[in-house]
Amino acid sequence: MNKSISLLALILCLASFFVACGDDGDDSGENAAITSVGAQYYILDTLVITGTDFPNGCNDVSVSLTGSSTIPLTTTTCTPSSISAIIPATAAAGTYGLSLTIGSTTLTQAGSSPVSVNVLSRPVITSMSATSFSAGEDIFIYGSGLRNMSGNPANDPKVWISNATSNNTVSEINPNADGTEAEVELSNLLNPGNYEFRVTVGSESSNIWDVTVVN
Repeated sequence: MNKSISLLALILCLASFFVACGDDGDDSGENAAITSVGAQYYILDTLVITGTDFPNGCNDVSVSLTGSSTIPLTTTTCTPSSISAIIPATAAAGTYGLSLTIGSTTLTQAGSSPVSVNVLSRPVITSMSATSFSAGEDIFIYGSGLRNMSGNPANDPKVWISNATSNNTVSEINPNADGTEAEVELSNLLNPGNYEFRVTVGSESSNIWDVTVVN
């Protein structure tokens, strides 16, 4: 009799263990819900989706902007209350819907309202010929939107090389015709150190690259 009771207790214990494990690993998204999404982002910004019952990990998660075409985003972090993804450099400016897929569940609304995301254009640096250089060197940057297309000289591109103690804006920039490449003649006034490198065209600022001046 005691053996039967012990065996029954063991079976019940194992059953409880497997049920708990199954609940902890459920990434179907069946109970997930979007609470909010930021309404406006620049290209290469991190889009943040807040909500409930998201998975703790991005394995079964995909995020896309939707409209006349679907633009997949790269997810960076996924927690039970938020999901972050990068607006790609290839995204055109405009207003998009959003699709969040978790396992077999796809969400497109926050509450009862469709999610709407406004993507704004800006200069984008996707690569640099060097991120470590000497003052006075020439380097090349690559991306999009690096040229002033407005015809107004006030909107001409400007290079900013900055850190906590210096803000150098006297380097020369010479973009190509479609703004996808630019030669930068670095200022001779740069001191050795670590800096943030960006380009502005009019009032719009590019994404930031970390660079080092080594002379």
